[in-house]
Amino acid sequence: MTASAIGGVLSAVLAKSFLNIIAGLIFSPIGGILLVSVFTLLFYYFILFVLKQEISIRSLYTLIYLASLPSQLLFTLNTIVPLIEIACALLASYLLWIGLQRNFNLPKKPIGLYTTALFAIYLIVWFSNSSVIKTNKRQIENFTTPESLDILEKEIKGQ
Repeated sequence: MTASAIGGVLSAVLAKSFLNIIAGLIFSPIGGILLVSVFTLLFYYFILFVLKQEISIRSLYTLIYLASLPSQLLFTLNTIVPLIEIACALLASYLLWIGLQRNFNLPKKPIGLYTTALFAIYLIVWFSNSSVIKTNKRQIENFTTPESLDILEKEIKGQ
């Protein structure tokens, strides 16, 4: 999962945050492994129960990991281009769709619908998180007026 670590560190470097660099080294690989594992299980059981085909879970894990590599590296641009997350998820979905067809000879339509559904769920979650983050930023901006910052500065200097 070095790609996750590299992506996390580069993203933090672009954001110019030392704490984010440390977090990128530690949490990005863990998050990458968990995400690839969850998607492996989702696709494995979908293929097993819906398409009634048995495939190697190790090969599926490798395919999902390789499909996510470009998006993990492109994610470093997240601080510069906020919508790159959507492009990364779309790229990973497309690579996964192609890989499942070519490596496991799975039918195009059901795999395409399933990857599209997962991408749609990702979009819904992403938009809901984006709106919550914007709302929280507005609330913080409403609380931090120039007068309140002056009062805070006086209290700090007075101690």
